[in-house]
Amino acid sequence: MVTFKKHKRRLAMKKSLTVLLAALALLQIGCRSHRPAQPQFEQLAIDTLLERDGADCRIEYRFATIRNTSESPALKAIEAANIGYFFQVEAFEGNAAQAAELAIREIDTT
Repeated sequence: MVTFKKHKRRLAMKKSLTVLLAALALLQIGCRSHRPAQPQFEQLAIDTLLERDGADCRIEYRFATIRNTSESPALKAIEAANIGYFFQVEAFEGNAAQAAELAIREIDTT
């Protein structure tokens, strides 16, 4: 009877240890797979020639934009702040190309 209880206790400990090791392995995998999104940059290039009263105004925009803003709220906030600062637009909800178009229209109408 004593040996049966010891065997049962050992079996329960083995099961507990197996479950614990499996849980630790899953936790390790989960920790490894969650990494913050790294920004992927691309260049937005817009060249425009405005004509007014016989005078030409050439506008060349070069803007480093973050391509993968949808992967992280932090990247989206950084991109929005960069657009607002570079194109001098407040509370703008569009992308860099739309902000550039807005800035060019503002230059063309003033």
